[in-house]
Amino acid sequence: NKPKSNHQGICCIMSSETESNSFSLGSLVTDRVDLETATVDCRKLFRVEETEAAEGATAPNQKMFKLRHNKSGILHLRPLDPLRCTDPEQQYDFLPQKIYVRSIMQEIFHEIVFPTATKKHAIIFGSPGVGKSVLTFLAALCCACYVEKPVLFLRKTKKSDERVSVFWVKPSGNSDGQVSVLFDRLVDKKTGLHLLRAKMMEHIIFKHDIERGDWSKVKQAELYMRTISDGPVHRSDDHVPGSDLVNSCGYKLPKDEAIGENIDFPLSVWTLKETIQACRHLFKAKAGEVKEIFDVCGGNIRRMESILTEHRDRGELLLSKEMLRESRLEDWRGNLRRIVQNEESLEKLKLALESTELSGDDRSIDRLRAMVAVSTRIGRYSTVQYIGSPFLLGLIRSKISLDETLSALRYAKSSGIQSLYGWHFELYGHKVFQVTHESQVKANQVGSHRSPPVCRSFDIAVHGNATGKDSVQALEGENLYWTPSTSNFANIDAAIAVDKILYCIQFTVSKSHSFNYRTFCVNFWILLPSLFRGSIQEVIVVFVVPSAKHQGFTKVFIPKSQEDLVKTRITCEDGIIAVYKKARSEKRGGDGGSDNSESDDERDDESEGDDMMEEDDVEHGTDDDMDDSFSDDDCGEEGFDEEDETGPTVEDGPHIRFQWETLDEDFDVETKAPLSFMRRSTLLFAESA
Repeated sequence: NKPKSNHQGICCIMSSETESNSFSLGSLVTDRVDLETATVDCRKLFRVEETEAAEGATAPNQKMFKLRHNKSGILHLRPLDPLRCTDPEQQYDFLPQKIYVRSIMQEIFHEIVFPTATKKHAIIFGSPGVGKSVLTFLAALCCACYVEKPVLFLRKTKKSDERVSVFWVKPSGNSDGQVSVLFDRLVDKKTGLHLLRAKMMEHIIFKHDIERGDWSKVKQAELYMRTISDGPVHRSDDHVPGSDLVNSCGYKLPKDEAIGENIDFPLSVWTLKETIQACRHLFKAKAGEVKEIFDVCGGNIRRMESILTEHRDRGELLLSKEMLRESRLEDWRGNLRRIVQNEESLEKLKLALESTELSGDDRSIDRLRAMVAVSTRIGRYSTVQYIGSPFLLGLIRSKISLDETLSALRYAKSSGIQSLYGWHFELYGHKVFQVTHESQVKANQVGSHRSPPVCRSFDIAVHGNATGKDSVQALEGENLYWTPSTSNFANIDAAIAVDKILYCIQFTVSKSHSFNYRTFCVNFWILLPSLFRGSIQEVIVVFVVPSAKHQGFTKVFIPKSQEDLVKTRITCEDGIIAVYKKARSEKRGGDGGSDNSESDDERDDESEGDDMMEEDDVEHGTDDDMDDSFSDDDCGEEGFDEEDETGPTVEDGPHIRFQWETLDEDFDVETKAPLSFMRRSTLLFAESA
C-alpha cells in the first residue's frame, strides 16, 4: 500500500473526492473541519519505573510502564472525561469512569506500550467484554506521552449504538506528562478504517509535508507514527495493514505482514476472584450478588456491569432476589435456555465443549465461550476457549452423553486451568448420577428387574425455574438427587438422603476445600422442608475427587471466626483435618468490602501519592483452582436475606462428618454405583426381588 509516486496510493484517495484539504471525518463530501481537541494528563494514569541493568551490562537502565491504581486496584479515569462521547444517540462508550486493574493487565501493558525491537505489531485479543479496548487505548496514551511516538487510534465495532471513533494522540512537546488529542467520536459507520487512516494522514498527520511535495514520511509512516485498529477482524475490509489489532476473534498467523513481526497478547477472561474484588470496589456489590451473576455470565465484566448498574443507577444499593429476577440477568438466563433447547445450537454447543477455535461473529455460539491464556511467557501465550458459564454447563448436562461429558472433562484437564477442570469434573459427576437414573428407568420399563442390582433406586429432584434458596424446597424426601440452581451453592454441589442420612456432595479436583458452616446452615439446612429436615439423623459432607488424584483429599478450611461455633459439631474422617483460617479482612485488621473502597475513593480525591502502591500488593485473582481460594468472601453472609429470627438459626445447625471418595473416569453404569453410599447390598437386592 505504499504510493508509487507523488500522485498515487492511498494517501491521494481524498484528493480525488474533494478539492479542499479541510474536511469532516463524519462525512466524505463536506469540507468542514469538526475535530475536537483535548489535553490528557497522563501522570494520573501511569507511572514509569526504572529497572536496573544487570551487573556488567552496557545497556542503560530500562523504563517500565505501569498503570497507576490505588490500594484497592482501582484506576480512576477522570483525565479521560474530555474524550467521552456526549451525543445522546450513542448510548455506549468504551471508556468507563474507572477500572479494576487485574494482574494480567499489568503484565502485558508495558509490552503493548513498548513492543520489543524484533516485534513491530501487537495483536490484543480475547473474549468480548474483558477490557481489551480500554487497556489498549490507555497504552496508546502512554506510548504517545512517554515513548513520544504519536498514535492513531481507530475504533469500529458492530454495536448498533456506537459510531466510529478516531483519536490522534501526540505528545504535548513540553515534557510535562501530557498529551494532545484530536478526536471525533461520531464518524459515520460506513467509513472504512483504511480510508479513515488515509484521510488523517493526508489532511492532519502529514499535511504540511505533502503540501511541500515531501512524501517520504508517508512512505515510511510506521517510523513516525503508530496505528491501532480496535474492532475489525483480521483481513476484513476494515483491517488496516501494518496496524496493531484489537478484536474478539481468534487470530491466526498473519498473511499480509512479515512473519515474526507480530506479538500476540491474549487477555484472559475474568476469574471469580477478580470479579468479586472488582465489583466490590467498583459497584459496592456483595459477594453473593456477584456469584449469582457470574454463574450465568461467566467472566464477562461488561455484562456484569450492565446488570449491577441497572439498579445502582436508581439508587438501589442492594440487589434482592426479586430484583435479579426482573433484571437483565433473567433475560440472559432465558436466552441460554432457548439456545440449549434449539437442536441446531446444541450441536454447536457440543463442539464448543472441546474445540479451540473462537469466532467473533455476533451470531456465533462461541460468543458464549471464554478465552484464557495458559502460558505466562510474553508473546508465547497459548490459549484455550471454554464455556465459562456454570449455569449454561448445567443446562447442557442433560443434553449430552456420558462419553461427550468425559471427552470434555479430559480436554479441560489437559488445558492446565484448574478452575475449568473443576467445573467439568462437577459436570461429569452430575452426569454419572443422571445416566444411572436413566438406566434404572429403562430397566423398570423393560420389566426384567426393578432396578440395577449395583445401585440403590433414586429419582432426580426437579425444582423448575426456582433459583437460589428457593430451589432447596425441591429436596423433600429420601432417594432424591438434588442439585442447586447455581454453582457451589452453600458450599455443596449436590445432596441426597439415604436411610435418614443426608449426604452433601462437593466435587473438587483439589486436595483441599473451604467450608463455611454458617453459609451451609443459612442457605441450605434451615431452608429444607421442616418435616424432611426433622427426619434426618446425620449429615455427611462428602468431598469427591478424581481417582487420578492419588494424594486424595486432606484439608477443609473453616473460617477462624467460626471455630467456637463448630469445634464440637464437626468430625473429620478418612485422614481429613480441619484448618481454621483467618480471612484476609481479619489479617488486615479492617472490615473489608465496600467500606474500604469508599476510603480509597476519598484518598484518591485528596492525593496521588499515598494511596498508590505496587500492583503486587493488590489482591488480584489468578487462574488457580477456585477450591484452593479462601477469602473474607467465604466468611461473610453471602445470601441476599438475613436470618429469620423466628425460625431455625445457625445454633440449631447439625453435626457434620467430613469424608472423601473418588470418582473414576471409566464409570460403568452396569457394574458400578456413582459413590459408595449408593451401592445396594446383596441382601437388600434379594429382599427387593
